[in-house]
Parts: sequence; C-alpha cells; structure tokens
Amino acid sequence: MISIKDQGQGPVVLLLHAFPCDGSMWEQQVFRLSKEGFRVIVPDLPGFGESPLLTADPGLDLVAEALIGLMDDLDVERFHLGGLSLGGYISMALLRMVPDRLDSLMLIDTKGTTDPEAALQNRLAVAERVVAERSTDFLVPAMLPGLLGETSRSSRPDVVAQTERWIRTAAPETVAWYQRAMAARPDSLADLANFMRPAAVIYGDEDTVLSPYQEQTAMADALPNGALRQVISAGHLSAVEQPASVSENMVEFLRHIGE
Repeated sequence: MISIKDQGQGPVVLLLHAFPCDGSMWEQQVFRLSKEGFRVIVPDLPGFGESPLLTADPGLDLVAEALIGLMDDLDVERFHLGGLSLGGYISMALLRMVPDRLDSLMLIDTKGTTDPEAALQNRLAVAERVVAERSTDFLVPAMLPGLLGETSRSSRPDVVAQTERWIRTAAPETVAWYQRAMAARPDSLADLANFMRPAAVIYGDEDTVLSPYQEQTAMADALPNGALRQVISAGHLSAVEQPASVSENMVEFLRHIGE
C-alpha cells in the first residue's frame, strides 16, 4: 500500500520525490499547485515515509508498476508527471511503460544517462555497507555535499537539518534496495526523444555533483518539446532549497500547456 498526499482539484500532477527523502519534500509545491487549480498527488515511494518497501528484487520498473496501480486505483487515467533525482529516474520508467497517459513531463535535478562505472560501484558499495552496519549515519557527511548546494549548506540550517533527518531515518534495507535499483537503470535519452508532449528540465545552478549542467542539456536536447529552466542558488534538492522558485517554474510550465 503506497501512502499518498492528495490535495486540490483539477488536472492531476503526480510528483515523485528524491532519494533518500519522502513525499514531504514537495510540501510547498503541493500548496502552490493546488492553489493554482491542480490536483496534486504525492506518494511516499515504497520504503520511504509511510510506504512499505517492495519485497521483490530491486528494480525501478517495479516502483513504476506500483505507481501505475496507484493511479488506476485512484481512477486517474492521464496526468502531468514530475520527478526529482530518483523521482526523475522513475518518471522515465513510467514514460517507457505508459507514455500515452502522460500529459507532460517535468524532470528536476536528475539525468537520463546511466552511471559511470565508478559511481555504479559506489552505489553497490553503499548498499553492502548499510546492510552490514544496519545504519545510514555514515551517509550524512558523504551525501550532504552532493544533495545540497553551497548556498543552502552555508545559509539554510533548516534545510541542512531536514536533509540530515531524511538520511538518518531512511531504513538501511530501503537504502540498499534503491542503490541497487538505481545502479541497474537503463539509459533513457532515446525514450525522451520519443516523447512528443511538453516537457521541462529544471535544475539547480549549484547542482554540480549528481546532475551537472551537461546532463540537463542532454535531456533538454533529447526532448522534442523540452525547455531548460534554471533555479538560482539551489543544489540537487532544488525543490527543498528554493521551493518558491521551483513552484513558480512548475506553475509557469503547466499554465503554458493549457494556453
């Protein structure tokens, strides 16, 4: 059973959160989009927040299948889709599975390519270590510089504290499952090239570790109707670091579709 927040009325927007956060990272976007006349559905991805981890072997396609089942249960046939980081990877899996159900696509601080070998091996090593140590504490100093931009780390102690809580409260088995699943994900640029509906690539200008500018332009260039949108003074978790700016980018993009 996937736990969700479901707020507002109107065209449906499904938002998928980053690793190792939960659906609460979208709190301010939910508020703004619902005020603008959208119904916003935000799940805790399996294993995060109130949603139990899937029992099958790791694979992002399994998460996508669970989300398709969720939308079926909610009687939602078509929807706008947005995903940040891990949420972006799962969004691309959904694009492969149900392209005709997506009215638009928002890819936020993510990338369409596979991991280079060093990053892939690091994911697998992290999976082994969290299982062995039964703790995610060692990930705090390892992950924070990649998750948050310099502006947030130096001047947003609330964001730093919340990000640390997400890392520390993530269950080791969930961390291991998703690290292995992300390591196995395919290249998605060809899938993006086949998506003819409106799309936006939104990224923080300080996100230089996990999804640098080259990755953002590669996705925007691949998308036939893709637009590139930059968020100033934000790193990888742009929706948390600069929530008003990300919300405004989403609203402008979605409004333009309806014109």
